[in-house]
Amino acid sequence: SAGLVARAAVLWGFAYRGYVDQPVERPVIALWDDEPRRGFPGYGWIFPNEEGTANIGLGIGVQADRTSATRAVKRFDAFCTHLRRQGLLVGPVPGQRLGGWLKMGVVGTVPAHDRVLLIGDAGGLVNPLQGEGIAPAMTSALAAARAIVDDPGRAADRYRAAVAGGPGRFAASASPAHVAASATPRRMALVGRALTAPLVGRLIAGPWALLWNDLLDGAPGGPNRTAVRVALRAGDRLGRRSLVARRLAITLAPPEP
Repeated sequence: SAGLVARAAVLWGFAYRGYVDQPVERPVIALWDDEPRRGFPGYGWIFPNEEGTANIGLGIGVQADRTSATRAVKRFDAFCTHLRRQGLLVGPVPGQRLGGWLKMGVVGTVPAHDRVLLIGDAGGLVNPLQGEGIAPAMTSALAAARAIVDDPGRAADRYRAAVAGGPGRFAASASPAHVAASATPRRMALVGRALTAPLVGRLIAGPWALLWNDLLDGAPGGPNRTAVRVALRAGDRLGRRSLVARRLAITLAPPEP
């Protein structure tokens, strides 16, 4: 309505979920090959929900082709079968199932203009590597509130600068990586196998937790923080010339005086 979204440029994602009466000890993320050597372009999960219940879902990255989101719906039951084979799910997933769109990595969504400031999902502030949006929703809301309180006349400019220096900094590395990793089913399968190889998960767990929960700023010094900073710099350099990086630069460009 405010004219701040270029729909053809957005990195769209779609998440589809259901609920089951089953206790789950800890959250599980599943990178899944829905066909041999053909990775699903997203991931699935089974998370603890209210006491004695679990949230089961399948998320897919579709880039600009929103019609392909139906794949998450059509393959949901097959994914649940996969979870049962892994011993993570017992029984069917009954009841209503819900779906929702995600705009990821800020790409194609101008965070603010004039008297309109977009936070959370509305601003595309969803992590493009795994679709997590709670942490950036909270940090963007805080940044918007501070911009309004500190300088009401220039709140939009201040907020855009905050997004560019925070979530936008991460998106500059992560959004091109998201597009590159999910470009083909075979490449997605290779990425999944690499991330779940023996010892790899243990090595990346600490740095990944900082990125997942948007905790880099203020994190104590050490190997995890160093690894994240190195990865962000490398991703920025590798993806700088990509189409998605150029679109992101347009999204986050300061407004003309």
